[in-house]
Amino acid sequence: MKHDHNYILLKSNGKVIQGLCDTGATRSVIDANLVKRLQLKITKSQLTNPFIPADGRLMSPLGQGLIIPTTLYVVNNLHPKMILGNDWLKSTRAVIDYRTGILSLYDDLILCPLAGYNSMQNCVTLRQTVCLQPYSGSILPEQVQHKYSNRSVLIEPLINQSALPVRVAGTLCTTKGRCGILRVLNATAEPVTVRHFTKLGTISTLNCISTIQPLVCPKETKENDKNATQTGPYLEAFAKKYRFQISSELTQEQRYELFNVLYEFKDTFALEITDMKIHQNYETHLELKNQERQ
Repeated sequence: MKHDHNYILLKSNGKVIQGLCDTGATRSVIDANLVKRLQLKITKSQLTNPFIPADGRLMSPLGQGLIIPTTLYVVNNLHPKMILGNDWLKSTRAVIDYRTGILSLYDDLILCPLAGYNSMQNCVTLRQTVCLQPYSGSILPEQVQHKYSNRSVLIEPLINQSALPVRVAGTLCTTKGRCGILRVLNATAEPVTVRHFTKLGTISTLNCISTIQPLVCPKETKENDKNATQTGPYLEAFAKKYRFQISSELTQEQRYELFNVLYEFKDTFALEITDMKIHQNYETHLELKNQERQ
């Protein structure tokens, strides 16, 4: 399913909101109801000409506020609730990279991932607080909006999952009333608690899906193919590539036999330092020879 990833997350007075980065808007605007909810101060605007949005409606500015570091003009009945126009993008020296989906501000001082529009109207929330054990998966009950009751729906992970303690999988399910299900994974070495009402994913009906690609399962590797003996020149090139230092006392037969074992487990070797990853929350203890003597 395709989404328009033009939104970034902002925080004001302790509340997280979404702002639309609109390169077609000359000025940045914010909805009047959102200003009241955020308890922001409104200064009387000197602009007299109304704004004309894409749908042609006339919208008059009520005031201005939220200077960070530019101005947002307050209007009524705005959707989405905040639009960041060219004035804000220019003042923050914004650079939008659609290839990576990143909005850069102030010469890469702040990097904001672009996300799709998420609201309580198209999101699912957890029905009850749960605790997940380390390295475990679970199917959790989710609360959906009334319009998705007793319907077949598609639940997908949020674009930005960095703030979530778990990883969410896409799920096709049929809701029972306002209850759906969602599969999650705790990939950490510690228990994780997911609170009630946590927003975990987006929801849509199946008629919103434009294309579906069939799942292609990898072909099963036969044990004989996995342990197949490689030719001598191929093994020599493999050993040279990984820079293995083999004792010269080995015979040619022993040498190739060792190379075949190394080739079978070649996925455990790193060619570059970037191939070596750090596993969070995991430590191992190496027994050194001098410690064994003690």
